[in-house]
Amino acid sequence: MSAPVALVTGAARGIGLATARGFLREGWHVAMADRDGDELMRAAEGLEGALPIIADVSRPDQVARMMAEALAHYSRLDALVNNAGVAEFGPIEVCDFAMWRRVMETNLDGVFLCSQAAIPALRESRGAIVNIASISGLRASTLRVAYGTSKAAVIQLTKQQAVELGEYGIRANCVAPGPVNTKLALAVHTPEIRAAYHDALPLNRYGSEEEIAEAILFLCSPRASYITGQVLAADGGFEATGAGLTLGRLVDAQRLRSRKLSRLLLPASSACADRARDRADLGRAFRYASCHARGQQPHRAKSVLMPDMQIGGGTMEDVMSLVITDAITPLPESRGRAGKEAFHAGSGWRGRTRQIPPGPAVCSGQGARPPLSGRGKDNLRSGSMKSFPIKELHCRAGRGKGAP
Repeated sequence: MSAPVALVTGAARGIGLATARGFLREGWHVAMADRDGDELMRAAEGLEGALPIIADVSRPDQVARMMAEALAHYSRLDALVNNAGVAEFGPIEVCDFAMWRRVMETNLDGVFLCSQAAIPALRESRGAIVNIASISGLRASTLRVAYGTSKAAVIQLTKQQAVELGEYGIRANCVAPGPVNTKLALAVHTPEIRAAYHDALPLNRYGSEEEIAEAILFLCSPRASYITGQVLAADGGFEATGAGLTLGRLVDAQRLRSRKLSRLLLPASSACADRARDRADLGRAFRYASCHARGQQPHRAKSVLMPDMQIGGGTMEDVMSLVITDAITPLPESRGRAGKEAFHAGSGWRGRTRQIPPGPAVCSGQGARPPLSGRGKDNLRSGSMKSFPIKELHCRAGRGKGAP
């Protein structure tokens, strides 16, 4: 019996190259496809059993040629790894259709075209398809409207493949990598983003290309013969965790520096700090901090996702936003107007901004407020302050003065 054959796209570097090398170590033959011909040839040099094929997976004619070359050389195909992908990040309002298509044609169209072209050969071998998505396809985040949507579509396409191709004995699964030390990640992840990811990962580190390759090799192997239609998040626990991990680590770090809980909570009002110190429940304390910064009633907020508090306002949106996950109902308008007037009369917001004491942290953004005093604080304590919606809240470490 001849050695099994895998075709790996995007094999010139990163996860694709690590996967190709892993197949070769396990005795497979590998067709390595990539549109970067020079890099592909350098990567394949010295790899015995590897066949480099220059092809762009977003072009149907090139995909057909790629498949024909692989089958002509090896006469069989046992596994297809759809790894080729591109990443372009930007806010949704500046993502033009050209960017959208550049991302979709490789990340989604390429998976569809390659899988479709491989079906006849995979039916004969009762082989496997492994599509490479991303944690961004499971969890939405800023700046990834095209990239995240393409990867979410890959996940759904994988399930569709599993349902339709199962009767032929073809298995289809998906690997969704989290933060991985690839050249692409190094190019687009700033030090601030990397630090934020470390705080959000239970394993507290980026993954390696080889670790992702191991997951791919398993799903292609007979060891996974009864697994199909599944999404394996190889992400260090990123998809499983929420705000608790980051907040817990922040608490530990802050306690080492200071025993003052008010510094940890980044309070938007002294009332917030008072309420926080009155309670040992840390989750409730953070809820008070974020709600009072918005002018909202804290008991109405069901859950809060806090950002990394060490990231400056200019880069916070690159990582994550402060989000209230449940709708907040504003207070009655009549009470809100009175509360607003009391706030302006008692807080020093108008004309007396120099009285606002600088603190260990500065919160800025539409709807953020300075510490309260006098009638403003009393109204906030009693819950009569109107809820003012805000677009986003940026917090940065340091000292400041004046109203935001």
